[in-house]
Amino acid sequence: RSLRSHLPFFIFYFVLLVIGISIYKDYGISWDEPISRDNNGVLNYDFIRTGDYQPVITGNEKYHGPAFEILLVGIERLCGLKNLQDIYFMRHLVTFLAFALSVLFFYMLCVRYLKSKWLAALGAVFLVLSPRIFADAFYNSKDLVFMSFVIINLYTTLRFLESKNFITTLFHAIISAIVIDIRILGIVIPCFTLLFLFIEYIRSQNQRKRILIITPLYC
Repeated sequence: RSLRSHLPFFIFYFVLLVIGISIYKDYGISWDEPISRDNNGVLNYDFIRTGDYQPVITGNEKYHGPAFEILLVGIERLCGLKNLQDIYFMRHLVTFLAFALSVLFFYMLCVRYLKSKWLAALGAVFLVLSPRIFADAFYNSKDLVFMSFVIINLYTTLRFLESKNFITTLFHAIISAIVIDIRILGIVIPCFTLLFLFIEYIRSQNQRKRILIITPLYC
């Protein structure tokens, strides 16, 4: 019965996945996508494998987080992709799937705040129907992926502050780290997390011991 109440969103989400998987090959390559792959993903992936950091620190992408680019190159190498067209098709599909995952978390955030599954589903629809966002969801592995993981991180923040246990702490910490390593601006979420913990520490005496244990674990 609980799952049935989410049926409007599930229908929309299924349609989104079908459309995205059907059209991801229709998008071209953005002007900075080859730069992101070659000067960020490939160089950092090779650095992890070989330990040669010189190409990374002298490259023109050293100020951009490599987390998602490393994932893309890792999939590329794992699948043995050599043809550039196949490589960029894969990148566009994985980038879209990352966005699709964030739509699910956005819906869950909307459910919690709007208290209406219909309005929450409508919110998810509005997110997807933004032309700029939907187009970038296939080829923008920087800003759009950052936005997607920030959405996920906002949800993990909420769950962590509500239930400060090992699982929520670990999940929130991992997603926070990924967000920071996609765009350094992601550091604002850990900063706000620590601020909220500090405020709760002052206000709630019965939570102080748990906060003192969980804060270093999150950091």
